[in-house]
Amino acid sequence: MSGASVTQLETVGGADGVTAANRFDARIAPDGQTALLITGAAPLAWLAGDPRAQFDPARWVPVLAGQTPCILLLRQGATPPFRLPSDTLMGPELAVALGLDITGRPSVMVPAVGDAISAMAQGQIDAVLLRGPSAVTQAMRALEPGPTGPWAQAFNLSSIAAAEPGRAMPPIPADLPSLADEIQAKVAGADLMTLQQGWRAVTAAAQLEFALVLPALTPASIVSWWRTTLSPLTAEPDTTPGLTLLSYPRDGGLLTRLSLDADASLRLRQWILERGKTGGR
Repeated sequence: MSGASVTQLETVGGADGVTAANRFDARIAPDGQTALLITGAAPLAWLAGDPRAQFDPARWVPVLAGQTPCILLLRQGATPPFRLPSDTLMGPELAVALGLDITGRPSVMVPAVGDAISAMAQGQIDAVLLRGPSAVTQAMRALEPGPTGPWAQAFNLSSIAAAEPGRAMPPIPADLPSLADEIQAKVAGADLMTLQQGWRAVTAAAQLEFALVLPALTPASIVSWWRTTLSPLTAEPDTTPGLTLLSYPRDGGLLTRLSLDADASLRLRQWILERGKTGGR
């Protein structure tokens, strides 16, 4: 890892990264020669109990990560169960469905739509997860007063409070209500506390645009080399709006937030199974 080096990129498996994560966890030696670039889809599959996911992201060593805003929009005047467009509970919408359920506002999955904002404005759906570069801008437009006031209300799901100096990401308004605060106010009893742990992990995965990780047991000197080499990237202005780059230790314990103890993991997966039996997908 000194002098001239050659970087080889290899794409493994499908878009969700589960196959690549399985291979990385099972076959890659912790010698610093191979790192895994993964999106939040693979940890979400693991958290949700997808039988394909035979890895544990909490064991990996983080080097660099990218987070993106997540904002929940609810149609003004809509009543539960809220119609949430999604084809699966294995994706980022799991954070919305679970969070709403904990706060006593159940939702039901309906087929995904192309333009969710327009569909909500027309009353076809009641809830939508805004995620990515345009999330903040879309949310602010939905909150603009109309003839009868704003047609939607918004909740911040992100742990990203505001853009840092020099960042291209539009700041999430400080006065935007936090779904985490609502959940905290509703949690009472061991069962909801356990579900809350699952919600936090799922939400962290939904925010995760990418993570660059090394295998478990990678020597500290090699980990330090990777982190030192890539940390300057986080000091430069972002070239991609809506993306915040985080390096260790500024990642805030990224992989720790994706992990769950046995009780929380079991309860989250039970909730998903129960949801499937009552009409959610």
